[in-house]
Amino acid sequence: MGLVSDFLTNGSGRKFKYVFSIDGADVYLAQGETLERWRQTQPDVLAFAFKNTIVVQGRENLTSEVLDHERTHVEQARRLGGELIFRPALLLSSAWAWLTRGDAYDNLFEREALEAERR
Repeated sequence: MGLVSDFLTNGSGRKFKYVFSIDGADVYLAQGETLERWRQTQPDVLAFAFKNTIVVQGRENLTSEVLDHERTHVEQARRLGGELIFRPALLLSSAWAWLTRGDAYDNLFEREALEAERR
């Protein structure tokens, strides 16, 4: 499954639960203490993608819109050649958006992912 997937299951499966695979990305749900801590510290972050893994904050956020958004980030990383290029590009795009428009999330990558949500 890969290093990220192995970390997510942590041998016990208690922190995150594997749900399914979609377009080559494994989808996990946060659960237990991990889910509660996530909800308390970052309630607006419904999901995130890293490499070929999507992690969702609870079953109620496992929607087609959230999955389409995060699948776009997985595809963006693939198109750029991997996380080592994608993450710095995302950071630079976010910094540019913040400097020019006052909103770090109004960047090239997030706009593409938001568009995918709406399809």
